[in-house]
Amino acid sequence: MPASLPAAVIAPILFSFNSLFSFTSPGQLLGSQPAVEAQGDKSVGGLQLSRKSLLAALSAACMSSPLSIQHSAALETPRITKRVMLEIAIGSDTPQQLIIGLYGDAAPESVKLFCAMCSESLAPGLTYRGSIASRVEKDRILIMGRPTGGSAQVMERSLDSTGYIRTTLVNRADQYTNKDDNSLCHNRAGLVSMRRGGGDFEFALVPAPNPTLDKERIVVGEVVEGLDFLSHLNQVCIESCCVFAAYAVHAWPAG
Repeated sequence: MPASLPAAVIAPILFSFNSLFSFTSPGQLLGSQPAVEAQGDKSVGGLQLSRKSLLAALSAACMSSPLSIQHSAALETPRITKRVMLEIAIGSDTPQQLIIGLYGDAAPESVKLFCAMCSESLAPGLTYRGSIASRVEKDRILIMGRPTGGSAQVMERSLDSTGYIRTTLVNRADQYTNKDDNSLCHNRAGLVSMRRGGGDFEFALVPAPNPTLDKERIVVGEVVEGLDFLSHLNQVCIESCCVFAAYAVHAWPAG
């Protein structure tokens, strides 16, 4: 064992190797450094381990120790700062619930917009209540939350230099752009994302790992309850645009 290996690292290594090779003491595992160098190979629990293979095994055990796994998970999973509940109905079926945990620290402005759409506090007519799904691509992405009744657009009229009144259709989401950025990847089922840079009310439910979405979308949360229903949504065959209206969404804060 190299003298430079910290004592703090040896503890999880011994814990993992006790189960693997039935070691009963650190001395059985480590021995003395001169003995390892002199003999070249070391017999441990009836197994012949060269110094090189022993060090490789020690390194692997350290990486796979419970402490390392917990530390890795902590780095990859953002803190959930808010939860919202969505009720989604397919056609005339009974609405099913999805509880979504939102990453307010990792995507603050996107989460703020999502919550405002859930609580109907953004602006008159802007809400996820009664919104529809606009696209369902099996095993890739489910685009939800399109406001209905033309509420996502407004007509603006202006007088041009000739005195003619011109009418322009304006997307209301254009005023809700943001600079949110994180390195979270669409690497598992159940993640929730929105358009990177904002400017869109719709959100995506991810039914399966799909890192190709990372360039254009930012992960803002995850489904914490209702993954079975998400799997069911993923199986629904979309054959015509009129079916999109079957996905009615109701949402409100869930603590």
